[in-house]
Amino acid sequence: MNISHERSIDCWFESGLSKPVNPMDHWILSFTKSLIFVKQEMKAYRLYTVVPKLVGFIENLTNWYVKMNRKRFKADEEKEDCLTALETLPVLCKTLLDQYTRTMS
Repeated sequence: MNISHERSIDCWFESGLSKPVNPMDHWILSFTKSLIFVKQEMKAYRLYTVVPKLVGFIENLTNWYVKMNRKRFKADEEKEDCLTALETLPVLCKTLLDQYTRTMS
């Protein structure tokens, strides 16, 4: 999966993945996209600006996104909606890992 941070959210699902239509998916993807500043801040060793934003992201991801989408993850509703929700999580993880591995290398 090739993810470009400069493109819009519509292009995040390039390799045959579904385009998110659920507002919660758009919200968490836009929140993730707001963390792009991490690379510049970590290169300048300004972790005091990175850590609070990262902790806030993790809290929003675990306390809001996952909690509010439990039924979607279990496929209680629509199968396609479940797959879209499950495809969103690896995109979030890959985006965060890309930010840190680029900075650390």
